Amino acid sequence: GTVPSVSCKLNGVSLTGPGTFTNQPIGSKTLTCTAPTGFTLSSITPSATQTLTVGGTISYKVSLASLTPVLWNLTVNTQPKVNTNINVTLFGSGFVGGMHAYVCTSSSTGSCSSTSTTFVSSTKLMLPKVRSSAARRLYLRVRNLGGSWSNYKTMVVIK
Repeated sequence: GTVPSVSCKLNGVSLTGPGTFTNQPIGSKTLTCTAPTGFTLSSITPSATQTLTVGGTISYKVSLASLTPVLWNLTVNTQPKVNTNINVTLFGSGFVGGMHAYVCTSSSTGSCSSTSTTFVSSTKLMLPKVRSSAARRLYLRVRNLGGSWSNYKTMVVIK
């Protein structure tokens, strides 16, 4: 998925990485980072606080995890009908701006196509104009910017 930029500070001073910082005073160094929206900070290794000694080097590795969007509910404007535009609202958690929803013809891998979404809040997405040309079940999923997928939600389209 997309790797976002992370906001970090070393002993309270903002920095941009990757990079090398030379001629630093010896002593304790603490790295603090804030994960961007849709991600969590999973680790700073080997440790967020390290001690710099004379002639020494300190390295940090910052790891992020993308939030897995979770769908709670699915609402539609009317009973979905063949060849009719359906306004769909998804309720859940972990929704972020730029997230895409997918309309699938199966609840297994594949057979999904992306649809436009409107980011309303971290718990609500709108999908305008979902459409089916035949009576069937459609499955909806969302994928966040880090590539994590939600579970499937079922929508039945009738004649």
